[in-house]
Amino acid sequence: MSEAFEISADDAEHDGSEMAAREQRAAERPAACVAATEYHAARFGAPTLEHYRAVYAQAGASWPGEAFVRRHYPVADAS
Repeated sequence: MSEAFEISADDAEHDGSEMAAREQRAAERPAACVAATEYHAARFGAPTLEHYRAVYAQAGASWPGEAFVRRHYPVADAS
């Protein structure tokens, strides 16, 4: 292996601490997403199932079903 690809002990330690920081941020992300969703639902009202269907369709994702969406996201009753 050439010298260009060798990693010093200092670099390896830095990479480890950087990886730990990334893992910490990834672990905190779901809680931040839930908090943002709850905030928006409280401020603007929760989306209806039709809104969620439209978002799933725009994203090209398959619809997980009404029960799943109601269990995981705030949903307003259509009026």
